[in-house]
Amino acid sequence: MAPRAPRPPARPGAAKSGTLALDPSPTVFTCGYSGHTPSSLATVLKAAGVRRVIDVRSFPHSRKPGFSKGPLSEFLEREGFAYAHLPALGAPRELLQGKKGGLTFAQIAPAYRKHLTGQAKALDEAIRLARESPSTLLCLEKDPKECHRGILAQRMGRAGFRVIHL
Repeated sequence: MAPRAPRPPARPGAAKSGTLALDPSPTVFTCGYSGHTPSSLATVLKAAGVRRVIDVRSFPHSRKPGFSKGPLSEFLEREGFAYAHLPALGAPRELLQGKKGGLTFAQIAPAYRKHLTGQAKALDEAIRLARESPSTLLCLEKDPKECHRGILAQRMGRAGFRVIHL
């Protein structure tokens, strides 16, 4: 008897037991660009199958070359990604200033959650965009546990999305 060929790794969320059924849940990715160049970010996003970047920064300006809104959106579009900026889903200025002033994310997270309750229209838009095309929520912070992006991902998880942090 010939040896069996190795099975490819299972896709996260794929059905088990040899059935052909697929996980019906849409996936939303999250990614922080800290530690990336625009090119390395595009490589990671392409490898994950992302087609749209949803920028969730209130103020899409960056000291990192290529990551301010204009240059980033132009670069991503040249690389084949759709780009959407939803500033209402970003952290308000006073929360960003608090973090810069030494507050921990745990200290500002409740205020961000409260802010998010008033952003139903923007959250609905993020959900619509992510259902339409494989999307990532993008901001600076590398660790989603230390970022508003993680809270957004939780909300999207409650809306039926499977969340994958890149």
